Amino acid sequence: MRTENTTSSFVHLHLNTNYSFNHGLVESNAAASLCKEQGMTACASTDHGNLGVAMRFKFAMESQGIKPIYGCEFQVGKAKESLEHTANVPNQHRGMTLVCLAETLEGYRNLCRLASEISLGDLRFEMQEQYISKELLRKYHTGLIALSGGPTGEVVRKCRDGEQAVDEAIAEYLDIFGEGNFFLEMQDHGLPEEQAINQALLSASKRTGVPVVATNDVHYLTKKQAHAHEVLLCIGRHTEMSNSRHPVLPGGAEYYLKTPEEMTQLFHWCPEAVQNTVAIAERCNVVIPTMETDSSLNYKPLFQLPSDFTGTRDDYLRKVCKEGLKRRYSIDADATVHTKEEQRILDCLERELKVIISASLSNELLVVWDLLWDSAKDVWRWYNVGCGTLCGSLLAYLMPITDVDPLKYNLLFERCINEERTPNLFFGIAEASCGDDVFRLAAQERYGKNNVARLIKVETLEARSLIALVASAFGIKRHTQISDITDKFWKMKDALLSSRKHQRLVQQKEWAREIVETVIALEDTVLCESSTQSALAISDTNIFDVCPVDASNDCLLDWVTGDDLGLMTIGRHRMDRFVEGALGAFVENKGAEALNHPLPENDSRAFELLCMDDDRFYNDLLPEDISEAEKVAAIMRKHCANEYGELGYFLAKVKPCNMEELIACYAMCRPGPLEFLPEYLRRRSGESPVVYETPEQEPILKETYGLILYQEQLMQIINVISGLSLGKADRIRRSMGRRKVQQTEMWHDIFFEESRKRGFSDDCITRIWNQLQYHSMYCFLKAHAVARALLLYRVAYIKAMLPCCDIPKQK
Repeated sequence: MRTENTTSSFVHLHLNTNYSFNHGLVESNAAASLCKEQGMTACASTDHGNLGVAMRFKFAMESQGIKPIYGCEFQVGKAKESLEHTANVPNQHRGMTLVCLAETLEGYRNLCRLASEISLGDLRFEMQEQYISKELLRKYHTGLIALSGGPTGEVVRKCRDGEQAVDEAIAEYLDIFGEGNFFLEMQDHGLPEEQAINQALLSASKRTGVPVVATNDVHYLTKKQAHAHEVLLCIGRHTEMSNSRHPVLPGGAEYYLKTPEEMTQLFHWCPEAVQNTVAIAERCNVVIPTMETDSSLNYKPLFQLPSDFTGTRDDYLRKVCKEGLKRRYSIDADATVHTKEEQRILDCLERELKVIISASLSNELLVVWDLLWDSAKDVWRWYNVGCGTLCGSLLAYLMPITDVDPLKYNLLFERCINEERTPNLFFGIAEASCGDDVFRLAAQERYGKNNVARLIKVETLEARSLIALVASAFGIKRHTQISDITDKFWKMKDALLSSRKHQRLVQQKEWAREIVETVIALEDTVLCESSTQSALAISDTNIFDVCPVDASNDCLLDWVTGDDLGLMTIGRHRMDRFVEGALGAFVENKGAEALNHPLPENDSRAFELLCMDDDRFYNDLLPEDISEAEKVAAIMRKHCANEYGELGYFLAKVKPCNMEELIACYAMCRPGPLEFLPEYLRRRSGESPVVYETPEQEPILKETYGLILYQEQLMQIINVISGLSLGKADRIRRSMGRRKVQQTEMWHDIFFEESRKRGFSDDCITRIWNQLQYHSMYCFLKAHAVARALLLYRVAYIKAMLPCCDIPKQK
């Protein structure tokens, strides 16, 4: 979709979204809505040194009928430098601002290449300058329009050296980008020096014939956000607002998304500068091809069939699965006679193969299998249990891609993929540092180093994390009085509405009100790297030519980029170091082949070790020479920093004694589901009766004592009560869980109609529906819980049975 800009009197060409990490506050959807409200028909994003927002910006702007313009703000320097090496260097020599806009698709590709040459630094809280050389600009200038960068650009900095120096700088950029592709950028944020700068730029324009263009250096959407932006800058620089030298944009609250009328009035003395924004926007007509607009878009690598195999990839997938049947279940698929149980497994496999093959996903499964499995040795390359929805697939267990038996744990393939929605597979592996290296290196060896990149999951900070950061910026130590209400809520507003006590605190205490108001202003904008999710992207072509990659660590900026551009993405769930250490020691002691043999389950000594209340199982990596207080603090930090730390404390209280209870613990060890724990324990001990709404629910909920803890259980209940397929049940689950009111109401009518046909009364159906709707917000994916619980159990068994495999102490 593309909207031509023919009516707007001004177009913003210099805008920092929240992907200018800890420097920009503009969220794409909010910006698109405001642009539409102000009558704009085009808008550019020009983040600092990266194009990570491109796909989000594209979808947001196009949804409002606004043409997205893709750009980037670079610091031009002689070489890549870091703040470390330039801390004492005068600012004017540390890099000069230059804004580059993509005029054509080739220009966008060149922007990607330029951004890929920049080290992004630490995405979480570091604000690092990104430098790019003029040599690279010459190499990748085609299809780009450049703006001189305003007051911090090289042209303005040359003003102090006289007109000749200015003209020489302009001539150099004209030589790089070509006639008509370089503009002198004028800004007015109310600073006296900007008036002199703009007059100098106008004079230079008349001397050289290079046109001027007006921009506003947008960092937030409205004037009201100026204070929150100032706090954000302090967070990025790790300083306090009380520090007289804390970072702040000069000129007051003028760095907002001004209306076309405001910009026209601001530059009334130079109307051509405003008109040129429209002229540039009309030239920029980049349409990034995506899976949504071009179904043939496919950069996924092809699995190379063995030279002696004559069939298709679908045939080869079936062959691999048949070998897996022998390995996992001792079933010969080609035998003429099978037992009832064997036939059930064969039918299940055939059903999955039918869906996979019809969705053209055989190649993707074979690519992942090839990287995980060493066919020559018939062993896994490294230990992997798997994670996510794919653990519900029998086919993935047989290949194997995962080590979770879905039949044993009553998992659903339909939660992974089904005919009721657009077929897509999410591959998940349990990531460890050594495992990641083996897997990534195997992919690079197979498909080429430049065809493989790591994906970072970028997400907004939750309220609890924001409260701590904002309080730190204000120098306030009592923020825990506020943060304790955010356990069950992602948003600060929702959390505050739930507690009258905290509402009174905010009304009575200035410091509390300041924190809460700032957190609300920063919500949905402050980004960080996900601590638990990442992925690997594999392409059949150079990824640098498709999207921006951080060349310093082979890393794409955002997961959404890989999904939308037709790359193959493989998700990874980070493994705790103590898990990695135990498995690594086991492999070193017993050999990698030992992991291909199942360990005995429900071993009592393993569960005793898991449930120790002295934290011995989770504490092996702590140094020996620290005080008890430091030890407790370290344990608490680890509890807050990783899921297994929190789970360790939780298990000591619950004391599960078998795999099903361990899986349930993993599913409940979260703020929402945690409220089910008291009733779960009462029912387990017999203090409370186990009740089922209907007899049909008993086989489904028996393992969790009548409580709905898993998404798979919710789907099964919908299936047995209404007769709707598991695929439709998954769609109902998603509409409920994501609170899509219209979709949920539609499914409500269908569910009632079909359930009545099966003899259930309206009262009964209403109770079941309400129960499903409530639990849909909290129930957990059992396939994932099984995978993580199985991995944790194996570590416990290894440590319980093999003392020689203890993890070395951290030095």
